[in-house]
Amino acid sequence: MRTELESYWSFKELVDNVNETVLKAFAHRDVSFDTLVREINPERVIGKNPFFRTMFIYHDVPENPDFGNDLTLKHTFYNTGVSKFDLTLYIAREANEMLVEFEYSTELFEKATIQRLHHQLEHILKAVFENVEFGISEIPMLTSVEKKIMGISSPGAFPEEILPPGGIHQIIEKVAAEHPSQQAVVYQDESIDYAELDKRAAVLALKILKHTDGQNVIVGLCLPRSVDMVVGLYAILKAGAAYLPIDPDYPSERINWMLQDAQVPLLITSNTIESPIEVDSLFIEDISIKDRDLAGLTWPEVDGSDLAYIIYTSGSTGKPKGVKISHDNIKNSTNGRLAFYDVHPSVFYLMSSISFDSSKAGIFWTLCTAGTLIVAEKGIEQDIERLSTRLANLNVSHTLMLPSLYQSILEFGLPDRLQNLDTVIVAGEACPPSLCSLHYKRAGSTKLYNEYGPTEATVWCIAHHIRPEDNVHRVPIGKSVAQTDIYILNDEYKVLPLGATGEICIGGPGLSSGYLNNQRLTDESFAEIEIIKGQKSRLYKTGDLGRYRNDGVIEFLGRVDQQVKIRGHRIELEEVNEVIRNSPMIKEAVVLAEKNEERPAPAFDNLADRDLHLLVKEYLTQPQADELLASVESLSKEKKTYLLEQLKMLGAKEL
Repeated sequence: MRTELESYWSFKELVDNVNETVLKAFAHRDVSFDTLVREINPERVIGKNPFFRTMFIYHDVPENPDFGNDLTLKHTFYNTGVSKFDLTLYIAREANEMLVEFEYSTELFEKATIQRLHHQLEHILKAVFENVEFGISEIPMLTSVEKKIMGISSPGAFPEEILPPGGIHQIIEKVAAEHPSQQAVVYQDESIDYAELDKRAAVLALKILKHTDGQNVIVGLCLPRSVDMVVGLYAILKAGAAYLPIDPDYPSERINWMLQDAQVPLLITSNTIESPIEVDSLFIEDISIKDRDLAGLTWPEVDGSDLAYIIYTSGSTGKPKGVKISHDNIKNSTNGRLAFYDVHPSVFYLMSSISFDSSKAGIFWTLCTAGTLIVAEKGIEQDIERLSTRLANLNVSHTLMLPSLYQSILEFGLPDRLQNLDTVIVAGEACPPSLCSLHYKRAGSTKLYNEYGPTEATVWCIAHHIRPEDNVHRVPIGKSVAQTDIYILNDEYKVLPLGATGEICIGGPGLSSGYLNNQRLTDESFAEIEIIKGQKSRLYKTGDLGRYRNDGVIEFLGRVDQQVKIRGHRIELEEVNEVIRNSPMIKEAVVLAEKNEERPAPAFDNLADRDLHLLVKEYLTQPQADELLASVESLSKEKKTYLLEQLKMLGAKEL
């Protein structure tokens, strides 16, 4: 019997509608089951009922007859040991009590899940017993146990602040003073210690101050991978400014748009970069540290709410959006690492571009704990054997990479060269169970962690130590970290109970204040939502689907919208679709993300086998194809640049 539900109904209205459905069904009780099957002719699956998979049985237990003292009758449920359906709920009323029993398929449900359903049912019945006019969406669903697991009754917090107060760069200054000769940053054959890092950054910071006057403005940083890249980042923070990392490989149109949108007054760059840049530039080659007396210098005071950096991510209109991250945000994120991980990096291998939020994990975690930060060469992920050799020769203890890349290292690299690794963190894509089993087969002595977190939540907000048993079904993303509040909400922003699928929403001190110069988008993505009655929390709506398991661990289940992640890049399919529709040859287009299982076998392509690939599906004759390509050439410069940029991110070689 199919029941339609409307969230605005009261519980009483729901009961009335169910009652009407039942009465209508009873009017057709003489229709045999065989007749239904013959008339409807449903698709049959062996072992499955063709019409329904759940059953509800209710009856009143009759009063037992009295046979005297020698014989007593008692009512109980009869258990055949076999479940006829996926789930059956038996309720019997006897002596003013409700006797409840679930019968379930052990192939589909765990015992803990059924016990949870039982407690939730009891919780709901108590609530509606007190008020039958409760709206369906207003019925309190969470038990006290669930509230405790989700941290609603007592949100988690650090016992104390691990990092001292001040700007994030001031922690690095303290480390440099305490460990001046410790190796700080390495790129290929160049290496500097903490004393040299601090000195070079100070000289550059003095140059920056002449342009910024100590204000917390945004300064661009467009440098190739190098020691100077880290020096530039540190120097901008020293000068009291926030840095905007820009990949030199970005199209010049995108670079200039970001600089204009962020109102950047100064760009730290290199004279080796050929892209035409329309802003005042300070070339790193012109900075000399010779004979500079840096004693007694004082730097601008930094407040925790001041911006530390801006990260531009994919936007919903073809324009990237700048996420604002404060010193308090990144300090809280780094504090979370010091609290969560039992070993801190002695040597961290930084593979991410600094334009990616994930790079902040390695940079600040390492430099705030006196570790050595090794900047990986561009494109090294395309040579898996060389990459695994570098990890061994450099005595790398920690690194962070895409799950697909780490799986390629385990499959095609030299696993025996991973023995020095203490910790591998995978992030940016869903972690497949096959990676878990492969890791414990070939690099079992290395700890493997799965991290989740959008840029808007400052690098991470959920993490999980992957265990061998996680190779079944789905690898979870874990539990809340870094004082983050994680809620799974429905469409009406109500907290869902354990096991229910909804949107992952994030709160806490790691949350960004919003998007740079884009209040409309900020208001759409961040919302004040009442989680605890009478108390609203500011949450970021991720657009990701997830659910809490019975043990309080969270599973990632995909996207609410059409956004996909490909090799760590956020790609809005509708944005690409919009550009394609500009062609007069295209009436309608569908952009899909599909897995490609037929790519050739070189190492880099094997990496791509597990990636999602953007496919534009259109069937054209050769003359039509030529005309289509010509129409793409006729697009506006802005739209053409955006389309080609997206395809380049995906590794596409042709349209």
